[in-house]
Amino acid sequence: MADFAVVKDNVVVNVVVAESEEIAESVTNLSVVPITDNVPGMNWTLESDGWRPAQPFSSWLWDGTKWEPPVSRPATPGSWSWDENTISWINLSPDIDLEELPDTSLSE
Repeated sequence: MADFAVVKDNVVVNVVVAESEEIAESVTNLSVVPITDNVPGMNWTLESDGWRPAQPFSSWLWDGTKWEPPVSRPATPGSWSWDENTISWINLSPDIDLEELPDTSLSE
């Protein structure tokens, strides 16, 4: 048995396990691509250099290995979320002082 990515217009729409590529194609009625190492997820695309995850936001750019935002995530503590409308990071917890939170780590 082998894993196959079911692709439509070079986009993964499913992943199946079958005894052969021919069987996988006959069951799905779509093209399939054998998966050898990096297992793609839904909406990933097959590019000349391998599988690429779905673009998280339209403003993010592919750097050859991963999607990068046009603005770096702030290094300051906080719960940061990308806001595509403003092309910026939003701190979801601006009023929380992370320095004053109790230590919840387990110590021996």
